[in-house]
Amino acid sequence: MANNSNKGSLLVFPRIDVSPGIDTLITAIAMLLKASVSVRLILIGSGPYRSKLEAMVDESNLGSQVQILSSMPPAELAIS
Repeated sequence: MANNSNKGSLLVFPRIDVSPGIDTLITAIAMLLKASVSVRLILIGSGPYRSKLEAMVDESNLGSQVQILSSMPPAELAIS
C-alpha cells in the first residue's frame, strides 16, 4: 500500500521576497483549513520578507500547519 502520510503537503523553495506571492499562498492555506481540508505548507528559503511571513503565520495561528525553514537536509526532504 502506498504511503499517504504526505497527502495534502506542499513543499516550496522560494526566495522569500514580496514578489513570489507567498503571502497569498499562506492565505490560501488558512482558507483550506477553515474548509476542513487537511493541508500543510513547508517553505524552505530566506529573504527580506521572511519575518513578515512568519508574523502572518503567527497572527493566523497557522504555526502547526505552516513551517518556514532556512534549510532542510536532502535526507529529510525525502520523508517530509
